[in-house]
Amino acid sequence: MEKKEHLIEITYHESGNKEVITLNTDDLAWSMTQYQRNRLPLTWELLEVKEKTNRDYVNYLNEVENDIRKTKSFIDSID
Repeated sequence: MEKKEHLIEITYHESGNKEVITLNTDDLAWSMTQYQRNRLPLTWELLEVKEKTNRDYVNYLNEVENDIRKTKSFIDSID
């Protein structure tokens, strides 16, 4: 199963404070169960699910290539 980006609104019961988080997961129910562990009581609402696009993959690959170049440059500098 492919991971998707989920936009989640969290509401804390006692304070009523809200926050919005982003989770990248292929199992939202499990991820939210884990998120709730050792936290104050809360409820959550799914606001949006973003499907990955080809552009997202290209951007990711470009980031990886840049990281490889930086690592190679660093290794060359210590030789």
